[in-house]
Amino acid sequence: MQAIVEKPDGVNLKDFLDSPKMILDTLFAAVPYFRYIGTDKVAVTSLDEPVNKKIWQDALGRTWRSALWYVPYADYFLYTHCFPYPNGAICNFLDESTAMLGLDHFVSVQESCDELVVGYEGSLDDWEEYLALGEKYLPTFFQQAEIRHKGDQTRIHLKDFQIDFENPAITGESSLRLHLGYANDQLLAEDLVALGLFPEKGRPAYYAIRPYYEPSPFSSDAYIGSWEEIVTGTGDFSGKKLARGNQFIIRKTALQTEKTIIAPHDQNVKKIFTVGCTYKTSAAEDMEQDCERFFQSIDFVDK
Repeated sequence: MQAIVEKPDGVNLKDFLDSPKMILDTLFAAVPYFRYIGTDKVAVTSLDEPVNKKIWQDALGRTWRSALWYVPYADYFLYTHCFPYPNGAICNFLDESTAMLGLDHFVSVQESCDELVVGYEGSLDDWEEYLALGEKYLPTFFQQAEIRHKGDQTRIHLKDFQIDFENPAITGESSLRLHLGYANDQLLAEDLVALGLFPEKGRPAYYAIRPYYEPSPFSSDAYIGSWEEIVTGTGDFSGKKLARGNQFIIRKTALQTEKTIIAPHDQNVKKIFTVGCTYKTSAAEDMEQDCERFFQSIDFVDK
């Protein structure tokens, strides 16, 4: 089972991550866990402290914290491995027979973590606490990142761009999504797939930044069509307000960001960023001007 486990109110994120017992107890409070004593089904609320803990790093540069418990009066164990997430931890939970312990089981489990890509989401306040954890806890991708909010000003500094956006609708409770995937210019590394900044969490209005890559021979016709619009600044990426159901969207290409990267197999691939804004059709603000302010707040790194 995989789960995002949010820390209890009033608990420091670092303290939560350093306590496998607290993480597991928090999960048990939300997802009932049972064991049998004879024919009786008994709910487990805690397994106390683990018998073994380990810190290790996967091939993508993410630091995991593993813990092992033996389940009392049973021939199985419970194993967790977690890494930091805004306002909590993202964890894998395994419930296995103790017969698995002699089969290098944990080695294969750890290797499988290289295949896990993650979309991170949290309030701007959560992100500030998350990034304050430092290199000892953070994935490689986030170790030089900065996310801050004060008053009407929001600052987001990532590898490829910096945002300094003044907008009173954005608060410390506004939601930021950063979806990561495999990098296209190096093996076994993470890179940004999409950014979404939501002034009101759970609402459809948001600001977005997304990189696109030159289509491959295996790309769909739809993606090839989108790429042609992106590089020419036409269609959905013309910068014009377009109606989409109960929403208006504005998307435009940051043409100055077009560059050629070298893929791991020495193949040249073009990369370019797009910027977008989505609004409810009932929105009262001047959408074009608001989206242009967002576009102008972004400083793309030229490298």
